[in-house]
Amino acid sequence: MNKNVFQVILAIAIIILFILHFSSGKKAVVKEESASSVAELVDSPIAFVNMDTLIAKLDMWTDMQNALSEQQTKYDNELSNLQKNFQNKVNDLNNKVQKMLITQADAQTQAERLSAEEQDLYSRADEYQQRLAEQLAVNSNQVIDALNTFLKEFNADGRYQYILANANNQILFADEAFDLTQQVVDGMNAQYKSSK
Repeated sequence: MNKNVFQVILAIAIIILFILHFSSGKKAVVKEESASSVAELVDSPIAFVNMDTLIAKLDMWTDMQNALSEQQTKYDNELSNLQKNFQNKVNDLNNKVQKMLITQADAQTQAERLSAEEQDLYSRADEYQQRLAEQLAVNSNQVIDALNTFLKEFNADGRYQYILANANNQILFADEAFDLTQQVVDGMNAQYKSSK
């Protein structure tokens, strides 16, 4: 019986040694893999561009916004003149009706015409707002396209694995050493000036 107990204890010891041997080998492999992953992250940094600063300093965007503002002023002036002209017609009609200078049928005909003119005025204002919103979207897409093109050239050597956009402080922490904003602003402004 002592022989059987001894064989069982020996079998359990062998199993324990077997488990310890193979589980400690896996830990070493995991440690090696995580160490190499950290080394890869250090060798391939992640950079970022502060989009609020970029937009504020980008000559291309400033020119686009100035042109859009000029267009909006033009639309506003045109609409203001049309509105004044329309209001003068309404006042004139009201004056004629009060003084009984036109018939009731003529007053109704002119009122209907003025109502249609007012609807046209509202439609034109909506159309102008839609044009401005569409141009703003086009401007934004052009800047994003120019930024992506510039960053591909800028990172042609592959020194960055990722270049993130930090808009509205969405990145909670970033080392300022990886902030490419000023370099991107300077480079894009230089390209834009040479393309003018």
